[in-house]
Amino acid sequence: HSLYHCVDVKSLSDAMHVHDDIIQSEIRPCFLLYKALLNMYYSLGGGVKDVYFIFLSMPTHDVQCYNIMMSCNFKHGHKKEALRLFNEIVCKHMHHSNATFVILLKACSSLGAINKGEDVCAEIFQAGLLERDLDVGNALLDMYAKCGWPSKAVEVFDKLIQRDIVSWTTLVT
Repeated sequence: HSLYHCVDVKSLSDAMHVHDDIIQSEIRPCFLLYKALLNMYYSLGGGVKDVYFIFLSMPTHDVQCYNIMMSCNFKHGHKKEALRLFNEIVCKHMHHSNATFVILLKACSSLGAINKGEDVCAEIFQAGLLERDLDVGNALLDMYAKCGWPSKAVEVFDKLIQRDIVSWTTLVT
């Protein structure tokens, strides 16, 4: 509960003290504790090295752990690393979440990696996510718009079941 309290009050230094207490106590962290630490360091603005340290210490990873790592790398400008982490998810045959697609599309958009974005688009259409998840649809729309493919952006926009201010703004700009 102390870790969640640190996140609630947004105190990285308090969180680091709790983490130090865990280490000092010689408690062997379980997966959920590692995951809470990973999320805590990311949520409180810990550096990529801090987040990677926890990630690499974990005995196993789920898609949420990978999403945190992808987001952290994207946030700190390591967009290619976010793509590499996605490739790990694929190689491990993990089922990726809608959030995975959003992060991945943002990285593709920032890198101008339209070929990778097209591969992701095919998966999104195959899974029927465009009709079910506005965040995924908006990320796909944004990728096409930023990669200079306005006709594809309009095609995605037309297929969105719902549209919000992000959808409209992305299409207009």
